[in-house]
Amino acid sequence: MKKLVPICSVLGFVLGVVAIICCCAPGYVVTGTLFGSSSTTTYSVFNLMFGCNVTLNSDGDQVANAGLIIALVLGCVGALICLVELYLGLQKKRNKGLVSLLGLVAAACFVACGILFFCALKLTDLDTGKIDYAVIKGEAAAGAGVYLSAIFALLSGVVMIPTAIAPIFSKKRK
Repeated sequence: MKKLVPICSVLGFVLGVVAIICCCAPGYVVTGTLFGSSSTTTYSVFNLMFGCNVTLNSDGDQVANAGLIIALVLGCVGALICLVELYLGLQKKRNKGLVSLLGLVAAACFVACGILFFCALKLTDLDTGKIDYAVIKGEAAAGAGVYLSAIFALLSGVVMIPTAIAPIFSKKRK
């Protein structure tokens, strides 16, 4: 247990940070004609999160997406909880209940973050397949950024589960 909590906390933190960094990868890829010329345009998950020229409201204004912003916040909170749990896990006298609770909360944050990232295109009301916007005509598909950030966030949540369970089942030695 002494080695499990720090190892899982560090691994959970690293995977969580990688999930957040993967938001820079293309999350929505549009291939086709743009103003009459053939091109490929990519939008990162951050673009979809904070608004870009494909996330428009009915008035034509760029809008941010609350669901994706919540996913980012949950990922950051989960990563910070991993660091706190790492610090508490390395203490000589530690509260097993608190360490277990922090592991459970971090796992829940990362799993919710991963689920929201998987739903990124549905949250932003973007279509895949054939598209016909005012200026963009062609094909649209989900990019690797959506899937990578979701997978790494879910992996981080799975890695944090042993830190939630291990302190409960560890025996106290004299």
